[in-house]
Amino acid sequence: MIGNNTRFLLRLSIVVASVLAMVVALLIGTPDLPSEEPSMSPVETPSLDGALPSPIPVTPPDALVRGAAGALVSTPTPESLPEWVVALPGASLILPWGPERTFTRPLPEGSPLKVERRIGDRLRVYYAGDGGDQLPAEGLVEPWEVTPSRAPKWVAVRESAALRSGGGPGASVSTWLAGGAVLEVIEDAGTSLRVFYLGDGRGREAAEGWVESANVAAAGEVLAAESRGVRWIDSAQYASLTSGKGVWLRVPYRSQLDGSLSATANCGPATVAMALEFRYIPATNAEVRALVLRLQGNYEDPDSGVAIQYLQQGVEMLGLPGYGLYLEKDSFRRWTLEDLHAHIRSGRPVIPQLRFWRMPGRGDSDYGEDHYVVLTGFLGDDIIYNDPVDTDGPGFGRLISSAELLKAWEASYVPFGAFSVGESP
Repeated sequence: MIGNNTRFLLRLSIVVASVLAMVVALLIGTPDLPSEEPSMSPVETPSLDGALPSPIPVTPPDALVRGAAGALVSTPTPESLPEWVVALPGASLILPWGPERTFTRPLPEGSPLKVERRIGDRLRVYYAGDGGDQLPAEGLVEPWEVTPSRAPKWVAVRESAALRSGGGPGASVSTWLAGGAVLEVIEDAGTSLRVFYLGDGRGREAAEGWVESANVAAAGEVLAAESRGVRWIDSAQYASLTSGKGVWLRVPYRSQLDGSLSATANCGPATVAMALEFRYIPATNAEVRALVLRLQGNYEDPDSGVAIQYLQQGVEMLGLPGYGLYLEKDSFRRWTLEDLHAHIRSGRPVIPQLRFWRMPGRGDSDYGEDHYVVLTGFLGDDIIYNDPVDTDGPGFGRLISSAELLKAWEASYVPFGAFSVGESP
């Protein structure tokens, strides 16, 4: 028979053993179990980082899944995972929204998607949006709703990227590209892309090299703008310019969308500031605006545009001559393409007054007023310009055909009105 003291010691040893077992379990931890559906906290643009199970199931090469219409569709294996896919008709982006909840967003047909990895039978992708109503997002797509593709013509750096001399990670780094830099894809080698970078119109010059596909995504706003007729200097045209064909004045770029109260009305001051900086006269958008609105007589109005004659007066007050605005006193000159070419050949950028909605890619705009740009060069039938509005892609190094320019020019409140900025002829 066990005594009371013995029973007490036995029970105590059992309790101590149980506690020790619990402590050991806590120290060692238990394996994480992947959830069936990814989850995340609600935010405006959901991010899937850390919300998805890390193990990627290996799917046999001949594995089949049943598509939305009931047909058997082959699924790419991890070894054959494409770098890029495009959305087929009816495709949707699956976005997690809170624990065990998801919602779907329809994808425009043909949308390029950057593949990141596989989650079960689905693909995790990045959709860059279109710069308008379609916002960028990460999400999942069903494999039967997309098809593999090559990289799109225009891609953008997501965070930062090394521009290398060759396609391998061991190639030397020529320069580093900041997030948002827009690149033209010249060659798609799978995990790396040969690209052309035009520069940013500020301190970054044009360059060609290789970037890793993982560091870029489709340049959604640029691709959408290009589909509406907006064009930029590409690698072939840049080669023509550097070989002596055409003329291009490297006028520094400046956006009018600078966060100020008058940003939407600042195309005139921004174009003047670009032309001044080309001649090494520094002036901010705000400084130019303050001057020209004083000349115009409505200094306190943040929504006021500026008449072209006050822009030329402002240029002259800031130290440079302006040419070509007047035919005679109080009579505006009507410029021709020959005039434009002659002034640019003389090294003087030209500021014309154009009708905004007649410009490339702006046909659907409800803004019915005029707009100023800086004409900086020409190549064949194309005119090169800097556009201070850059919501539809880079404003630097854009192209407009001579016919398009003449239509927008003629439709303005001052038909074919313009002036050039620079030294004496």
